[in-house]
Amino acid sequence: YNISFASITWEECTLRQWMNDEFYNRAFIESEKKHILTSYLENADNSEYGTEGGNDTEDKVFALSLEEAGQYFGIPSEWGDCWATASPELSAAKVTAYAAAQEMWVVSIYESSAGNGDWWLRSPGSSNNSAASVDLDGEVYVYGDRVDIVNNATRPVLWLELNP
Repeated sequence: YNISFASITWEECTLRQWMNDEFYNRAFIESEKKHILTSYLENADNSEYGTEGGNDTEDKVFALSLEEAGQYFGIPSEWGDCWATASPELSAAKVTAYAAAQEMWVVSIYESSAGNGDWWLRSPGSSNNSAASVDLDGEVYVYGDRVDIVNNATRPVLWLELNP
């Protein structure tokens, strides 16, 4: 989420910078970029812990927020340190060969979660030096992980214009 341990929000974290610069420019050619919309992102506070979400941003590529993870993965609205998802087969993320080559942690000991890894959300965790994440079983971790953990993956999100 961030290259160093610091009190930081999505607006200033290195993951956001990477997604909207290096990833965006390497993953897409110019003709594809024309169809990627700029998204206005509301960066809400963590309502369980009151941690400040920071300023809203405009991004081409982004990570889901806690609220969006709930919306897209059917996560119940009750809060707690973890949310059980209604669709763990959707929210649990298989680690790609590229991510594994970047030293992303991959689960190999639990049969039901084999090949999965944790991934970042853009929302803050219990403090501004933590960010919410989704664990290897697809459960949202509202408390969050330290922002400088290097073995959480990313699931880049973007909105496309399909009929230009």
